[in-house]
Amino acid sequence: TQSDQPPQGLLWDKPVIAILPGGGENPGTLMKIKRWDKEKFKDLAQRLLDYRPYQILLLGGPSDAELTGWMLGALNRRNDSVIDLAGKTSIVELMAILKKCSLVIGGDSGPMYLAAALGAPTLMLFGPSDPDLVAPHGPKHRYLRKKVSCSPCYTPDTVYDSSRFRGNEFICWTGTHVCMKELRVDEAHKTATAMLPIG
Repeated sequence: TQSDQPPQGLLWDKPVIAILPGGGENPGTLMKIKRWDKEKFKDLAQRLLDYRPYQILLLGGPSDAELTGWMLGALNRRNDSVIDLAGKTSIVELMAILKKCSLVIGGDSGPMYLAAALGAPTLMLFGPSDPDLVAPHGPKHRYLRKKVSCSPCYTPDTVYDSSRFRGNEFICWTGTHVCMKELRVDEAHKTATAMLPIG
């Protein structure tokens, strides 16, 4: 893929939605608790496909390829309505793609902040992190978060607290993952469609 060429099958003449279902991997720290459930991401993508003839890109790094491959197989799609590019782009290619997307949806991850910096509209799904501290600002950006008693748990005060880690993985100290589990597909779909161009 050349950075100035669209990936095979991708058409920029209709809205393109990028979904990043993975993430939560930082140098030296694993944070899978930042991820929304893969079934919910799949259901959201399916609702978007059924709503209008969007194209959906599944993006992420090489470690996300198994997850995006599962989503690709689980979706009821037509032709090239869904393209899986996880682990298949360079950073330059990823930047060129994100910049052109009508909407980028994902959790608290580096590529989401990259998308926001490039001017792409973003819908971020927050749980352990505090969006008041880190969410992109401006009319193009929205986030969803449930204000449960244990969230946010990943804060400047806990980032170095060894009791919050199992090995190099930051864990849900309540064992419930309630902050992400309570985020519903219907509210994500409603927010996403309100952000997307109608035509």
